[in-house]
This record gives sequence, structure tokens and C-alpha cells, in this order.
Amino acid sequence: MEKFEERGVFWVPEKNVKLSGVLRFDPQEKIELEIFGSKGETNYPLFSGKIHHEIMLGVISGRNVTLYHCHQIKGQIKDNEFMTLIFDINTIFLGYHFKNKKDICFNSLDIEYSYLEDWVDRTGFNVYPILNSKRYIEEYTTTYKYPQNVHAKLDNFQIQIRFRFQPLQYKYKIDLKQDTYLEIIPNEVIHFKEYKQKILDNIQNFLTLGISEPLFPINITGKIKKNNVKNDDKYPNYTNIEIFYRTITAHFPKKQMNTWDMFFSLEDINFNECLNNWFRKYENLKPVIQLYFGILNNPSHLENNFINLAQAIESYHRRTFQGKYMPTKEYKKLSKILKEKIPEKIAKDHKNSLKSKIDFGNEFSLQTRLYEIFEKYEDVLKININNQDEFIKDVKNTRNFLTHYNKNLEIKAKTKNEDLFDLIQKLKFMLEVCFLFELGINSTKIMKLVSQDKRYQTKYQFYD
Repeated sequence: MEKFEERGVFWVPEKNVKLSGVLRFDPQEKIELEIFGSKGETNYPLFSGKIHHEIMLGVISGRNVTLYHCHQIKGQIKDNEFMTLIFDINTIFLGYHFKNKKDICFNSLDIEYSYLEDWVDRTGFNVYPILNSKRYIEEYTTTYKYPQNVHAKLDNFQIQIRFRFQPLQYKYKIDLKQDTYLEIIPNEVIHFKEYKQKILDNIQNFLTLGISEPLFPINITGKIKKNNVKNDDKYPNYTNIEIFYRTITAHFPKKQMNTWDMFFSLEDINFNECLNNWFRKYENLKPVIQLYFGILNNPSHLENNFINLAQAIESYHRRTFQGKYMPTKEYKKLSKILKEKIPEKIAKDHKNSLKSKIDFGNEFSLQTRLYEIFEKYEDVLKININNQDEFIKDVKNTRNFLTHYNKNLEIKAKTKNEDLFDLIQKLKFMLEVCFLFELGINSTKIMKLVSQDKRYQTKYQFYD
């Protein structure tokens, strides 16, 4: 999704009064609509209306456009006559007029991500040199055959990795280009909001885990089946609608990546199995995923990154391991007895503090949780974390200090930048290994993936 600035006319569906304006899009900055008007003209009522519109319509470069979630952020009057309004826009739908927000539904979605073609790493091109009798190259023959699509069928939708061939011929050259994209087909027509929140963001996180780099959409096209086409038509016609929205990452993609620069590529996994596991476990692992990918896409200060990763690994254990010393019902009885034993003479605030500690007394400590994760995934984790006891102790002490900033804890904490960075890298590695196991990849394969990952090769001893 590249930035653009287009002039056009715009209006709200309930008031068919058209105003001239400028629509500006920058995927990493803003979507902004600036419209103009005059108090003396009949279009003035728009300026005195609501400051928020779910839908605004327009025409730019001869194409219909729908602007979704439009919020007025600035208004200005010049010379008591000429007025401008600036709206912050959530999403642009180019190529169609949606009259109501509930109508923004699609039969399917095509999406290209940065690095997707590198991750898939399949091409349909073959170039053959043809030699003459003197063994010199006389001509080249180029052929193209579409690579086989890759398919994953999930509970409520299916995803295909597809390929598009685009030959562009000029007088003295021919550009042959293959695009790699995902086609998302739900079992029934769904709203764009559902695509975005339940499918697109989750796929983006899955690919980011494999590619080891933040990525974002390059092109998104929504498809609506045309009204004059019957549902049983073998090759239905669609209206194609380009979709633009802001991305969360502040990183600009490199021009190209190689599969050996990635954690895993398409060839390393069973696409259908891994994607099904990822989506099936998403709701349970949602806090873990949000913390991990939040750091990856928008890294903060080392201290914040460390705290968030420690919280993520603690949350992972809580949601995938039992994580309690005794059954909940039994502990409730015990906690009641313990609370009754608190002396009445102590201060109320102190008593409440003790009761709170008792309430959480059945929860494993961070240290215990880390040991349990190590016990389960020891063969893989020991590849990059040589001294398990020292690492767990450092994580515990550093987390306690950065949470409470108690001077007595400071001497045990690893607060120097290089030490903290090292702990962060190990915690990220630990989470990534946990994610791979959740995808259903076996330990032997994970060992191979870890051993060839360049991010860890500079410092640690690796499995061969």
C-alpha cells in the first residue's frame, strides 16, 4: 500500500451535498480527508452537522470511493467565509460506494504481504539458453507455468496461496512478473471488520513469526459477487475493491529476503496443519501473541520489552500448563482458614495486602513456571540457553526489580544494556520455541530450524 494524494468530491449519504476536497493516504502515518466549503453556499450544513460519520462517499480520479469511520479532528474558518474541515479516516474502499457500514461485506479477499513471495519461494519461470553449432548462445527461451496453489482449510474459511502472472510488453523489452498472494474465502459473506480482526491480523502474525521480520499488507482487494450473476455460475464475475488502512509497524521492508534468513519458510512446515493449529489456539494464547508481536512490530525501551516478554512467558505457562499447587476447590478452603488466622490487631491496609497475597498463593511463581517450560522443552531450549538455572534466576531477579524498584533487589538484577538485551533475546527465543510446538512441529524439526537461524548463531552453541 503506497502513499497517495488525490483530489475529488465528497459527501455524506444522508446529505447529497458534494464538496471538493483532498484525500491523503500514508500507510504508516495517517489517512486524512480535507474538504472545503463556503458559508454562503448551500453545502454549509455539512460543516454544522456531526463531527463523526460512519460513512462518507466520494469520487477520485473517476472512481467511486467509500471512507469508513470518519472523525473530524480540525475545522477552520478563513476571512469569515471560506471553511476547511479535516477528517481522520480509518479505512478507504476504492472502487465502490457502500451506503451503510453494515454493507461493507465481501465474498473473498486477496492480500499481498511484504516478504510473502520470499517466504513462499516458488516461481513458475524457466529460462533456457539455445546454443548454435559453435556452442555460442544464440537465443533464450523463457517459459512460465503457474506453480501449484497451496491450500489450507479452516473451520470457517479457507486460505490459498496463489500466483498471478503479469506480462508487460514494450518495444525493446518485456517485463514478466509473478505476484504471490493469499486468497481468503469465508464459508459465508462476512464484514470487513471480521476479516481484519479475526483473519488478517492473525495471518500477519503467523507470517511474521516465520519470516522473523515485521511485515505489512502491500495490496488488499475485496471481491463482491455482482448482482446479475447466479450463485451457481462456475465462473462468477466480481467487483474488485481496493482497500487501504494504516499499518501498525514502523519498519520499512527490505527489498528482498532469503529463506535462510527466516525462522521458517513454507517448505519447512505443513501449511494446512500449522495454520489450523495457530487459528485454533489463538483465543487461548491471545495475550501472549499480542505481547510478543507488539514488541516485534513496535519495540520500546529495553526495560519495557523485558517486562512484556516476562509477562508473555508467564501468561503462556498459565494458559497451557496447570500452574497451580493444589486443586482450586481445596485451595479456597485453605485460603479461608489462612485469612481467619490473620491477627485482628494489624492495620486494615496490611490485612488487605495479606489477603490479596493469600488469594494468589496457589499460583506458581515466575521461577517455577520457567522451570516447568524448560522441563517440557529442554532438548530445544538448551541449544541456546546453556545455563538454565542462571538464566531463570536472572529473569526472576530482574523482573522483580523492574516491577518494584526495590534497592535490595537492584544488585541481583541484570540492568546493564548488554545484559538486559541478552535476557530479552533469550526470552524471545523461548517464546518462539513455545509457538513452534503449539503449531504442531516436532522437536527434531524445531532443533533444525533453531540451529540454522542466523539470529542465534553468533553467540550460542548449536545443534548439528
